[in-house]
Amino acid sequence: MGIGGAVLGGILGALVGGPVGGAMGALLGHSVDPMDNKKPRAPAQEQSRQARHILAGLASMLARVAHADREIDARERALILDICRNYAVQWGLGKFLASDAELEASVDVGIATPQAGELIIKRARTEPRMAMDLLHQLWRVAAGDGRIDDRERTVLGQLARELGLSDEQSAQVAMFFLRTEGMHGASTSRERRDAATVLGVSVSAAPEEVKRAYRALAMKWHPDRHPNNVKDAQERTASINHARDVLFAADAGPAGESLLAWSDGGNALVEPKPGDVVRCFLCETRNRLPAKEHLDTARCGRCQALVLYGAQLAQRLFAARH
Repeated sequence: MGIGGAVLGGILGALVGGPVGGAMGALLGHSVDPMDNKKPRAPAQEQSRQARHILAGLASMLARVAHADREIDARERALILDICRNYAVQWGLGKFLASDAELEASVDVGIATPQAGELIIKRARTEPRMAMDLLHQLWRVAAGDGRIDDRERTVLGQLARELGLSDEQSAQVAMFFLRTEGMHGASTSRERRDAATVLGVSVSAAPEEVKRAYRALAMKWHPDRHPNNVKDAQERTASINHARDVLFAADAGPAGESLLAWSDGGNALVEPKPGDVVRCFLCETRNRLPAKEHLDTARCGRCQALVLYGAQLAQRLFAARH
């Protein structure tokens, strides 16, 4: 999956530009536009109800990821709440809520109802940038505990498809959060052979062949097609998704490629050292790097993205940022 500078710049723009302002607020009886006198306005009570419904739907989407591996803990709830607060501002919903406590209550309703996000999904399918940003937030929730397991990845794949995103778009977001290649920038020969076996292709298969094999298997083992054996279908789907990610890890660079960080000064790429302060390529937050054995999995404290990338991808990210 080669990604040129212009395309990568567009991906960064979709992920760091923030939620699309007014994207959902516009649903509230056109009340977000005080200059629009031609269209009827919903009563204040109805606007408030709709705002709470939108936030509950957003929280329910985020909760689907958090619920994938276990019950939601306090840290995950806090992250979901923070994401919903941000969207409430960007979407112009805050003015329709009486208090922050009302927002929290709406979020808790959504967390308890993990299938209530249809309104959000339906709107996002018409706005690709919004869909990409939502997938970014979903990956943040998955990475919130420092690790992303196969069950979470299965749910993320399902949500990406529901949002109308292609496999390529999904992978473009995932690459900021998931490292399949290990410390030296590429998957091992054994991992690539195993991945090829899962998909039924050769290790040297062309990208289009890998895509065809993946799509056929993903359709065959989609959990909805196996209502009497959902658990097995989910496990097979996770394995298929992982195999695709391994074989599409070409952007990580050749085997032996070192990881690079964005310097704290912001004007150079540097080799990471424990204790160094570096910037996040996505949100520019300053982060102090952990001990050597944890460098490979170091994540941004604010947006949960990885902070170190293989040299080729790091150079593309750096160029896109400048």
